[in-house]
Amino acid sequence: MEIEEHFLEALDDYYYLLNRDYPERAILKVIGDRRQLSRSERQILFRGVAPRAKARQRKGRLITDISRKAVFLDGYNVLLTVMNYLYGKKVFISNDGMMRDVGENYGKIKNKELFMRSCRLLMNALQLHRPAFVTILLDSPVSHSAIHKQELTNLLEEYHLQGEIQLFRSPDHELKHLQCDCIATSDSIIIDGTGGDLVDLPHRVLEEAFELNLMDLGSLIDRI
Repeated sequence: MEIEEHFLEALDDYYYLLNRDYPERAILKVIGDRRQLSRSERQILFRGVAPRAKARQRKGRLITDISRKAVFLDGYNVLLTVMNYLYGKKVFISNDGMMRDVGENYGKIKNKELFMRSCRLLMNALQLHRPAFVTILLDSPVSHSAIHKQELTNLLEEYHLQGEIQLFRSPDHELKHLQCDCIATSDSIIIDGTGGDLVDLPHRVLEEAFELNLMDLGSLIDRI
């Protein structure tokens, strides 16, 4: 994947200042304006680059084998990442090893067909990786979340997976206070607020269904 020179310069500047404890949003504004970054390029830096120590710590918790584990999913976080890839939005590997995207959905699922395709791709991956039990947490304020809960419940049964779907006003709060085998989310606040294993489930889902060629910010940082 070809990367623009101005973005590499911005990445170098941003990572340098981030590791010296400058505030993220302030340096993003300064560097973004200086390097004339697009909105999506600014989102990639903000969502995809963590300070060195924090990125290393998160990477150390990432696992790929979830067989026989009880896995808790930040449902919309996982599904919308898959869905945004299907939309054709930019998806990338952050320097903490997690796949993220630049999509901004603001709690709305506008394309029902694409959402259901994302759900089935998720079920295919779960069936392949054989977790002992799957708990999918959904944000109740999201439009049609109760319908999504029923659709996902039906899919768990169809794919012969042991699990349940739960609705919460704030799944983030619930996930941060869980004691569990493994959590699937790319939300940095949840990741840093929990202990235990992490699984980058959207990455597993997509690499099993498609031939991926993603920007890897960690590799880029190592090269510059």
